[in-house]
Amino acid sequence: MSIRSAISMILVVALLAFLLVVSVSFPGAPQTTAAQMTFAIGDVFAAVGSGRIKVFDPNGNLKATLDTTSASAFTTGMCFEATMNLYGTNFSANNMTKFNPDGTISIHPFGSGFNAQPESCIVDAQGNIYVGQPDGSRDILKFSPSGAFLASFDAVVTNRGTDWIDLAADQCTMFYTSEGTTIKRFNVCTNTQLPDFATGLPGASFALRIRQNGDVLVASSAVAVRLNSSGQIVQTYTPAPNEFLFALNLDPDGTSFWTAGLFSGAIYRVDIATGNVIKTFNATPFTQLAGLSIKGEITSGGGGGPGFDVCLQNDTDGSVMKINSTTGEYSWCCGATFPVFTLTGTGTITRKGSGFTLTDFRSDRRVLAQYDTSTNIGKASLQSPQGTLRCTIQDRNITNNSCNCPQ
Repeated sequence: MSIRSAISMILVVALLAFLLVVSVSFPGAPQTTAAQMTFAIGDVFAAVGSGRIKVFDPNGNLKATLDTTSASAFTTGMCFEATMNLYGTNFSANNMTKFNPDGTISIHPFGSGFNAQPESCIVDAQGNIYVGQPDGSRDILKFSPSGAFLASFDAVVTNRGTDWIDLAADQCTMFYTSEGTTIKRFNVCTNTQLPDFATGLPGASFALRIRQNGDVLVASSAVAVRLNSSGQIVQTYTPAPNEFLFALNLDPDGTSFWTAGLFSGAIYRVDIATGNVIKTFNATPFTQLAGLSIKGEITSGGGGGPGFDVCLQNDTDGSVMKINSTTGEYSWCCGATFPVFTLTGTGTITRKGSGFTLTDFRSDRRVLAQYDTSTNIGKASLQSPQGTLRCTIQDRNITNNSCNCPQ
């Protein structure tokens, strides 16, 4: 082989290698998770269409894009079970996908017998999955965790079907919307229709969630609405003008909720008490943003996970550390910095007597937290290895905490 031929061969090989790297690093289609991922409590799962679900941290940083493999033009409602498996509805493909906690697919397609566009789901205390359908029979369907069909419920509808559903803590009362101005109820234990929960909502209504105190939050087109346990409107939220709010879910902190614009792709985290927008970012959907789920989301009927059950808040600057005392997952916002610094992770829980210690020592952080349940006193510290960030919490009484991150 001549020198010229050898050089030409080397150049061809180098060019092919370069093209391979480019094709792997910058594909034309959106990237999906090819390896196992770690998702934290508070991560936001957004159904963005084209068979995909984008996963963001609470600050709006994209962590992964999950592929349902359904190629569904519209992906819609999702729900977590207690073990953190995620179920997603593939509206246009008329099927569902079940994901493992690491984002890999467990079952696809999940379930069977959908006869027109599964749109929402909820998990009960036994791990069974209920699914709402806007079209076809418009029945609510019930499946086992493995996807076996268990039952169907012929609930009364109004403008459309049993679009968005949520199960009450009694495991029997199913709240649902039908794209009208009413929140309806059905007893899935006795298979009977119940009186409406609320009428006269301000617009066509979609995703809804029951709070632990019996309040209900619902996305009602231009606004989101909070109703008390008697079905009376007590608060209206307008995160932004000219929005069409469709998706909605509760944050694990119990004090905020998430909603999103169907067409704009904008996601909003809203303080329930004040109505202030805590965070907003855009999911850049492929078609529409038609569903939101939050890891650790609070659900009345079951599933969702335990969320954060301990909240430490500094008595001076308001720094907050929320902890799941079972899994060791935590979320930290440091009020001593501007802008406010936030951090999530998973530490090791060590129990002793009436309290526990959480530790998370690694290359980018040193986190230590202690809490005594008998005295309701806690403390925590966060430090970067280089000493560029230090944040401490001294909490002399955790029972009076607001648990809101400093603004």
